[in-house]
Amino acid sequence: MTEPDPKIGLPPTRVGTQMVLRTLDVPDLRAIPGWREDESTPLGRSAADVDHIARRLDTVQATLVNTAASISRDMDRVVDGDDVDLPLSHGVLGNSAQKLDHLVVRRSELFQALERALGLHQVLVASPPAPPPERRPVEPAREEEKKLTAPQREALEAVAAGRVTAYDSGTRQPMRVMATGARVDRKALNALFQRKLIERDTSTSLLAGQKVRPTATGLRVLALLNAPPAAAHTAAVAVSPRSTAPTAATSRGPR
Repeated sequence: MTEPDPKIGLPPTRVGTQMVLRTLDVPDLRAIPGWREDESTPLGRSAADVDHIARRLDTVQATLVNTAASISRDMDRVVDGDDVDLPLSHGVLGNSAQKLDHLVVRRSELFQALERALGLHQVLVASPPAPPPERRPVEPAREEEKKLTAPQREALEAVAAGRVTAYDSGTRQPMRVMATGARVDRKALNALFQRKLIERDTSTSLLAGQKVRPTATGLRVLALLNAPPAAAHTAAVAVSPRSTAPTAATSRGPR
């Protein structure tokens, strides 16, 4: 196992984070170039991928180390002849060995995925895309954006209230979603993800739970849906493409 870099000062289990910091020469994951950009941009999306894969690799490595340590303690008891009270030792060790093999394979897959993600990210950093010739003002929500079903609107309101959290299911199945104090239709939530009205806060891992939050477009749609007709018309005029007032670019906060 690779020794921790003394310049980085991370524990040995943070192999994914160490790999990112060493390759990109940054002090922490939040300093990854493009980390603060919106994920709709190539560099922002690449930074999010690098961050996510590195954290997954850290988690798998920590689980692998804990599993190996548990097996090592059992083997020490066998060698010392102190394993009489170990129930069904052969079966327990067999299951542990299978789990260890699975973790080793998964770690190897994540290492390769992180290498590819870092290579692509370095290319994007070295050759950023040319800026657009002109920046268009923020437009009001289009009619098709405002058309939400009742379950989709309820789900968007629950997300805006901070009641929805996504978790890793621990299997190859899709992630689990938990809602606090609200009933959220999973199909409606998936539709909001696909329409980019909501996103996950990737500053934490799925194992610990990631808050689901509305995007800038989602907030704008929700505001127009809840506003009185006169207020909604005023808001639409304020951000109309015909307006000559300068408009600040919308950017996503830290992940």
